[in-house]
Amino acid sequence: MNAQSSETSQKSDHLIRDTSSILHFLTGPFISQVNTTTRTDTNVLIFDFTLRKTFGKGEKSRLSIAYGDPQFVDRGWKYEITLDTKTGGILLSPNNKMEAGIVHGSFQIISATFDQSTQTFEFITRFKELNGNKNEVAETIFKR
Repeated sequence: MNAQSSETSQKSDHLIRDTSSILHFLTGPFISQVNTTTRTDTNVLIFDFTLRKTFGKGEKSRLSIAYGDPQFVDRGWKYEITLDTKTGGILLSPNNKMEAGIVHGSFQIISATFDQSTQTFEFITRFKELNGNKNEVAETIFKR
């Protein structure tokens, strides 16, 4: 998949057919299972976390939720999510704080899906930090 600029979102392959049920579903706590692979100049580090997260209001009428594991959450990084009511897709992009902390144009959405049968979001993204570290974050977000 081609690199997406941080100003561009990508449509999910899995369509959301009923956005009203999704919006009701988004209230309350969620569990997030996060796997982060970080490649430095000399090491490959793998982090696994289980976190409690909640969806909130993002910028420009978007939803938001904390991005990835605590090293990114503590920086104020968030996913900005739009549910496309015309196409039924998920549009995903980084928030402004995340954009400022990564190499411009390095944010890639590998996958952004919602499985209605299990009511689970799955986001897989890649980016390069300003310090040169390359990261891949796979996150599964589901209701408690």
